[in-house]
Amino acid sequence: MILGNVILAVTSFVMFHVTHLLPEGALFIFFIVVACVYYLGYTCQCVVTKSAQSCLANDPKQRPLFVSFDAVYNTVLFAGLAIVAANLAASYESVGGYTSTEFFHTMWLFTAIASGVCTVLAVIAISPKDRSEFFGTGKPIKVGLKDYWDTLKNNRAIQMLVLSASTDKLASSAKTGAVNVAMFACIAGSTLLQGNVTALTTIPTCIATFLAISLLATRLGQKKAMVIGSVGGIITNLALGALWLFGDPTTMTSNPATGAFHWGYFLILHLVLTIIQGGFQGISGNIVIPMTAGLVFAACGFTDHNPVMGDVATPQLRLGVVFLAYGIIILGLICNLIAMKFYPLTKEKMAELQNEIVAIKERTMAENQA
Repeated sequence: MILGNVILAVTSFVMFHVTHLLPEGALFIFFIVVACVYYLGYTCQCVVTKSAQSCLANDPKQRPLFVSFDAVYNTVLFAGLAIVAANLAASYESVGGYTSTEFFHTMWLFTAIASGVCTVLAVIAISPKDRSEFFGTGKPIKVGLKDYWDTLKNNRAIQMLVLSASTDKLASSAKTGAVNVAMFACIAGSTLLQGNVTALTTIPTCIATFLAISLLATRLGQKKAMVIGSVGGIITNLALGALWLFGDPTTMTSNPATGAFHWGYFLILHLVLTIIQGGFQGISGNIVIPMTAGLVFAACGFTDHNPVMGDVATPQLRLGVVFLAYGIIILGLICNLIAMKFYPLTKEKMAELQNEIVAIKERTMAENQA
């Protein structure tokens, strides 16, 4: 986790502080190379952080609580970043707002510090269980690349989780900051509207996510909770997509300069559906490329810049933004349903496995004491 965080901080610093200073011909290759190293750091930190949660408790009823807190933390974090980013961009409006180097330099500093603090907290949290007796069966086992391949090739549960998690990750990463800017600043007509809407929906979304995961995952098991979350997510994302395609987003604000709310049908429906969608998305997204947005924007006619406030909100742009914001998520949720159809670990099976693991650890401890 520490190594990954250091790699993330260093490579992201290089991305946002060095890339634009290079000759035009070297920009693309340089950025791709640095991005590859960045994602190695991302894998080091994020995969280990997620997998480490399973070390904290073996109780099937306790594990969904980690998902609940994780979902709430993520909701608060990204909502807070959206508010900070919108206001920061507004303060740099005279030098380009979201497209200015000043904006990216400040956001990097803020994110690097916050990420470092969170990494320290994660290390503190896992340290009491970072002992050999808590590793797997309690007996050290040497694992090689062949073992990883055999597990991936023959374990249906792992295969389905990889399908589910990878499509969810692609879906969530498609709705980048650039997509949100296009939605609110360009289509709805106000840069600050995004931060105001996010601030209003954050707490209700956290509550909906926490309740949904706690009630469904702990009572029905993670597999059934994933199915319910995916179906609910598909329905609400379809509704949000239809709202942004056929409604009038410009009615959300009475003053584009401040992002003040106009309480019409569009704003009310958007807020309600966003909160409900957040609850369902919290189940499906937490129980388990930025380049995408650039390609779609280019197909919509924005070949030299991302859509910002003042650009014409063409029908093609609205369709592209809705696809990135809600369409790809729907595709990811459909993949979840397909994966869960073949996922063998039901609530009852998980309880059986946990009992077997406890028995194995008890035998191992007895052998070690003998």
